[in-house]
Amino acid sequence: MEPMNPKKYQLKVLADLNSYMDYVDRMGDLKLSFAKYWEDNGVSVSAQNDDYMHPYRNDVAGVPNVTIKVPTAGGKTFIACNAIGTIFKHFNGDMPKVVAWFVPSDTILKQTYWNLSNPEHPYRQKIDSLFNSRVNVIDKETALMGTHLQLTDIREHLTIFVLSVQSFAANNKDGRRVYRENENLTDVISKYEL
Repeated sequence: MEPMNPKKYQLKVLADLNSYMDYVDRMGDLKLSFAKYWEDNGVSVSAQNDDYMHPYRNDVAGVPNVTIKVPTAGGKTFIACNAIGTIFKHFNGDMPKVVAWFVPSDTILKQTYWNLSNPEHPYRQKIDSLFNSRVNVIDKETALMGTHLQLTDIREHLTIFVLSVQSFAANNKDGRRVYRENENLTDVISKYEL
């Protein structure tokens, strides 16, 4: 497969993401960074009372919450591959580089996992180019077993967990498995409190 290059609008999306991350770097506070970024771009988020634009929600403490909207067939997955590099260049190099890549269905999960795992696929090639081919792509079963999740792997590689929303559904036996403790992950959890 041929390497992919971002289209003009995709580059604009990535430039906007980089700009937002610059605000996070300078200000240090996620809520204030979000409000200031949008204010400087002519949008007051504090005045919005609809589902489209609203004040920042800190759903995962200390982790920037970013949503990128792109039309159907706009290259969301390719933008996401590039965005991983943009986001991690703004973080302390000692932090683990861990991504939870959520997909809406098991069909898309299999396709996404295959594309991100396949060194010949343009998505994986892009990620490899951003992280010097030091990338582990993990599916739910591998994560539940704790394989490829040694402390050195987490410290030295980008680790991408490809998961579906159904993976966390507690209404069935398979969904409840993700909440069990796993002694294979003790070193990682104690070091990084993931």
